[in-house]
Amino acid sequence: KGGYGAFLLEDLDKLCGIIQQLRRALPPSMPLLVKMRVFDSMDRTVMVAQRIVAAGAGILTVHGRTRHQGGGKKTAAEYKLASWPHIRAVKRAVPVPVIANGNVLDWRAVPQILEATECDGVMSGCGLLRDPTLFAKAKIAAGENDDEVQDFGDYVTIRDDVDDTVDMDVAWKEAVAVAREYIELAIHFQTHPTRVSKHLIWMLDRRGGWFKAKAPELRNRTIDLRFIKFRKDFLEHCYHGCNDG
Repeated sequence: KGGYGAFLLEDLDKLCGIIQQLRRALPPSMPLLVKMRVFDSMDRTVMVAQRIVAAGAGILTVHGRTRHQGGGKKTAAEYKLASWPHIRAVKRAVPVPVIANGNVLDWRAVPQILEATECDGVMSGCGLLRDPTLFAKAKIAAGENDDEVQDFGDYVTIRDDVDDTVDMDVAWKEAVAVAREYIELAIHFQTHPTRVSKHLIWMLDRRGGWFKAKAPELRNRTIDLRFIKFRKDFLEHCYHGCNDG
């Protein structure tokens, strides 16, 4: 609408001109990362990707949905599938690292999309908003042990997130532990309460109504944070509540 973002894909000359200017302005040692969406046509998708790389992109992220498919929570809820074959075609056609994006709703999707697209990395949007430990879980499952795994290792449990027989108390405690760390960071960086409120709802209600059923009064407290300054005792209440059974 405003001629920016994914709409720039409709004006390839303008897009490539912007990339070229950025490339000239950045130090040679600093790679320029560009994110694009796909087109219905795989050939057109590959052509656009090649033009973007030729203009100066050093890393390319490919979201496997078209501009018209949209994105965000609504798209994830409707599960409009991203096209991993389109992403793989781009990866095979360009000489720079490619990051795959789309359909990464839980940690199990990470190795699946890497294998299907042959890409160098993975990006997640809605999945990571719901579960900030998503990548740490994928690394733990793969036997890796880096700083991210160390950060989350104390309260990450590897399990089948789509299995309704999962111990909800374990999942609840994990979600609260992550949310406590998140709110500490939000306070430190003075994040706006409205954004904190929305993000907490995503993290604590990522199993669709589970948080509301577990503790509806806490959900109400979350919403109230839009109108008052959030406090640390919100998560302390959650933490002690789950430890008290």
